[in-house]
Amino acid sequence: MNHTNTISQNIAKLRHEKQAKQEELANYVGVSAQAVSKWENGGMPDADLLPRIADFFGTSIDALFGRKPMESGDLWKALVESTSEDQTLDRAFEICEKLVQALDSGDAANEPVPIKLEDGLTSQFISIQRNYGFAKIAITKDIPYFLLLPDFSEKKAKLFDLASLPDLFADLGDHRFFETIVYLMKRESNKAFSSNLLTKKLGFSETETNAVIEKLRRYRLLSSNTVEIDEEEIAMYKVEWPQSFCAMIRFARELL
Repeated sequence: MNHTNTISQNIAKLRHEKQAKQEELANYVGVSAQAVSKWENGGMPDADLLPRIADFFGTSIDALFGRKPMESGDLWKALVESTSEDQTLDRAFEICEKLVQALDSGDAANEPVPIKLEDGLTSQFISIQRNYGFAKIAITKDIPYFLLLPDFSEKKAKLFDLASLPDLFADLGDHRFFETIVYLMKRESNKAFSSNLLTKKLGFSETETNAVIEKLRRYRLLSSNTVEIDEEEIAMYKVEWPQSFCAMIRFARELL
């Protein structure tokens, strides 16, 4: 695509649609009418003038170059046509990043620069609080995330209206319970195990192991079934990490 021809045609088209004279655009941008005439006949405006030109027409810089805002169908294609799972995730994260920046800016004429981790930085965050809700994105080298929540300011009491919440935090404060979680997270999640594994690897007594397993099952972090070995029934467990639990641990790191 010849961007010079495109922007020349679009400036002329938008000016006629606005029923504005070349002098009006020139005065708004701060150039001569001859400069505007040059743009409309194949010339390219200086890059630093593009935001003012876009503002005059109430449009975006992308629109001046003939680029349409991404429609839902384009979003779908951008994701499903990615050649690998990594590319799909990267593309989705790029869209989330632009969403947060758009909520922060509200200026369609100035598209923000993608967030990059400079040398020496391990993370960057953008948090947006508006009347209608909250958005946050974390660009990190380990576990990036995107969060979008509707406003719950009038429902804060509801958020904490759960009698078992203190029990959950008390259990997380039990070093045996948390030590078991860390050990199991580092282990292959699809490998079944018996209670003997925790007794041997973590040095717990049988009573301590059974108490930890009961807590893990209470929070649906373990699934279980019974197998028969040498005519003896043995309970076997597999890790089932709910996404909400992993997210909670991820967010908790920012409080420390």
